[in-house]
Amino acid sequence: MMAETSSGVKPTLYLERQNQLPDKELSIGQDTPTYIGSQGKLDLQTFYLDVRNLFSSAADYMLLTFPFGDVLLQHAVVADIASRQTAKFSSRNLFMALFPCVVPERNLC
Repeated sequence: MMAETSSGVKPTLYLERQNQLPDKELSIGQDTPTYIGSQGKLDLQTFYLDVRNLFSSAADYMLLTFPFGDVLLQHAVVADIASRQTAKFSSRNLFMALFPCVVPERNLC
């Protein structure tokens, strides 16, 4: 099943079991594996299913609400000083056009 998005993000197959990590590889907190091991009989299948459902719900929420298609955010790398040497020139131009106040005035005479 593919996730539907309204922001132009390509659908992903994160709901398909074969595209997910195996149960023992799921990141569910640092102490959880120790706790699980110390408890004799736990219904681990239900537990891991709930972990997967939580992940899927969080991914659904992100795909529906995060501004993935926002042009400004796609070019925001220029706002990171550490990335100024690798940022695309088109991103720089977009920011200069949108925010002329950040470009120092030059004496052109």
